[in-house]
Amino acid sequence: MSASLSDSSPHRSHSFQLILDSFCTSSGLPFSQILSADRIDKVFARHNGIFGTQHIYSTSDTGDYCKARAKLSMAALRELSCEVAAEVESSADDKWLWKGRHAKLVDGFTLTMPDTQSNQEQFPQVKTQAPGVGFPIARVVAIVSLATACVMDLSMGPYAGKQTGENGLLRSLFESFNQGDIVVFDRNCLIAAMVRF
Repeated sequence: MSASLSDSSPHRSHSFQLILDSFCTSSGLPFSQILSADRIDKVFARHNGIFGTQHIYSTSDTGDYCKARAKLSMAALRELSCEVAAEVESSADDKWLWKGRHAKLVDGFTLTMPDTQSNQEQFPQVKTQAPGVGFPIARVVAIVSLATACVMDLSMGPYAGKQTGENGLLRSLFESFNQGDIVVFDRNCLIAAMVRF
């Protein structure tokens, strides 16, 4: 596998190739030094534990994989992701910054999900949608680092309803910005940003 990845693009940068090689040749799982078992255990303990404490799930059985995935705490996964992104950002080379400052890009998008009863209840379709047609829709606003391309944080909510627009979701992320950050966003987030800053 590493040979095919290494040889797949003659235009790949040398630095990217070094990173790719380290993933393909390292023993153990990728990111194991960043996401250690101890770190994962501590974060999930704060969110009522981790799956697998009572059961063992086989990676070769897709049914087991789905059961295990369903037991993952979304709050714990978010905390882990934000922790890692913040650490990567804090160790970013000064050359990656914009005039010595951390630039954060804010943007919103939508996504659809499986048409289950629980998804429909939490993320109902718009009222103009014909019943029984389409999928539950969620709106997401994400903060992405310009320097590292890490998602620093995100907020997700229903596509329609009161306080579900990009402005409302962005307001819930204000604590994710640090003093001195440069924030770049489109006009959909302008009102929320003007109110905050």
